[in-house]
Amino acid sequence: MTTSIGFCGRNDAGDVMQFIRDHWKEDHILGSHRGLFDWQYWDPETGRYNFVLCRRDHDQALLGILGFIPTHLYDPSLIDKTVVWLALWKVRPDSGIAGLGMFLHQYLIDNTIHMSSAVSGLNKMSHRVMSGLGYRPEVLQHYYLLNPTLKAFHIAKVEGQPRTSGSTRALTKSLEQASADILMTQKDWAIGDRLAAIPAKSPTYFLRRFVEHPYYDYMVYAVLDRNERVGLLAIREIEHENCRVLRLVDYWGSSDGFSGLGGALENLVVDRGAEYIDCLCWGLPEQLFIQEGLSRLDPDSATIIPGYFEPFEQRNVPTRVAFKAPSSSQFLFFKADGDQDRPNLLLA
Repeated sequence: MTTSIGFCGRNDAGDVMQFIRDHWKEDHILGSHRGLFDWQYWDPETGRYNFVLCRRDHDQALLGILGFIPTHLYDPSLIDKTVVWLALWKVRPDSGIAGLGMFLHQYLIDNTIHMSSAVSGLNKMSHRVMSGLGYRPEVLQHYYLLNPTLKAFHIAKVEGQPRTSGSTRALTKSLEQASADILMTQKDWAIGDRLAAIPAKSPTYFLRRFVEHPYYDYMVYAVLDRNERVGLLAIREIEHENCRVLRLVDYWGSSDGFSGLGGALENLVVDRGAEYIDCLCWGLPEQLFIQEGLSRLDPDSATIIPGYFEPFEQRNVPTRVAFKAPSSSQFLFFKADGDQDRPNLLLA
């Protein structure tokens, strides 16, 4: 049996979606919703979908797929600092080719421009596999800040934690709604040490990844230190049974830029009537969050800050990640990196 490996062309998309339904999950959103599939994987610069495919030559049957999301998809100027996020990696159990998944991975590494590769949302077995491929396995840390004006919680489960009657945090930094105009025209961003961090991001990245997202409504804020813009936040509001929470899904800025944000985040939670704001990340010091009033979630404790909302499950969910990057670099993970912060339920 002979096979061919290559990138996904325009006419291959329907076969990939069928493969997802047949061999991944019958009701997977990316197997049924063409709009989301196109938005997440179509690359107008290359004129192809960001998938590596293996086909059997004699009948062109798909035997395996590896989806990927390069960071320069949202800002072409980042191409020399691109991180390739792996996603939707699946090989048919009857492919008859030992190690086919590794061949797909190697083809991607050999045929894309990137300085690093990473993956988020792994199960325990995949976590170990990535370690064997030379990736560094980690688990995102989960931080949360409760609404100090609430006594009862419905989405979260909070036990054994002291409650205050109101805000006690000083407002040392503020948040400014970052419109498309601000992101496109403002050039002076005091980002500091984040410029050297991986993955590289930019105001254009935040514009295209969050403000222009066709299905999710993100709130993007500039972090203000007096009148200086020192960072960007992307926040998504999530509702369940008439209750809401906020999820901080991305941050672009230095560690100093995050310091002093606790009061502004707490005010935002109160103003939006949310139960809490949470943040899943890796790479920033734990003390940075603790000093801003956030708590680190112990996934085995009685406190529950749910991980899944589509559909909703009131349980803690660890997010396993892995990355491969230059040893001297600072790698920062957030919830929205890769394909983790995307809809799971949409009308086709």
